[in-house]
Amino acid sequence: MSTLEVKVWRGGADGRFQTFQVPRRDAQTVLDVVTYIQRRLDPTLAYRFACRVGMCGSCAMTVNGRPRWTCRTHVADVAPKDMLEIAPLANLPIVRDLVTDMREFFDKWARARAQFQPTQTRRDDFARIEPASPARRAIDAAIECIGCGVCYAACDVVAWNRDYLGPAALNRADNHRFVGVVWPIFRKFGEPLFVHVVGLAAYVHLVNLDDFTLADQ
Repeated sequence: MSTLEVKVWRGGADGRFQTFQVPRRDAQTVLDVVTYIQRRLDPTLAYRFACRVGMCGSCAMTVNGRPRWTCRTHVADVAPKDMLEIAPLANLPIVRDLVTDMREFFDKWARARAQFQPTQTRRDDFARIEPASPARRAIDAAIECIGCGVCYAACDVVAWNRDYLGPAALNRADNHRFVGVVWPIFRKFGEPLFVHVVGLAAYVHLVNLDDFTLADQ
């Protein structure tokens, strides 16, 4: 059995990496590695996890420099040389070790004002949207968001502009200027390109950043 050399961030923003030796196993995830360290080597290690199956997003951490869900990231895919570096998510305050304060992320989500504003009453009939319609299929990528903060941690714009709301908040925002950009693309080029553009990355590149800063909210 081979051994992994695992560097784990300890402490707060002014902390440092601590190295652990962890047995390498078949089908091992990064979350398995962190759990082994906490249960077998150092019970003071702080980290978050819940579902372990990629549904809650709470186990998101920075693995070898990239934000990932640790429960869905297999060691075999990211540590070919038996070395791992695990840190908290970037662009968020560190509480301790691998735990970040998510309030900034969710506060920006709320300030994007993505709430629905109903125009009908409970006495009106339900709106019917065909599952196969272009309008419904176009939001497939957007509704997959589980609020894990991985996109926020990976966003370079957030890193240099702290007022920027971030991809997840913009993904939820009901912004008419954005619709004005995307809908003509659908009409001109068809549904496949439209679906691609509505993907999360499009919000970073197509929206005027000055339109989505906290100063304007």
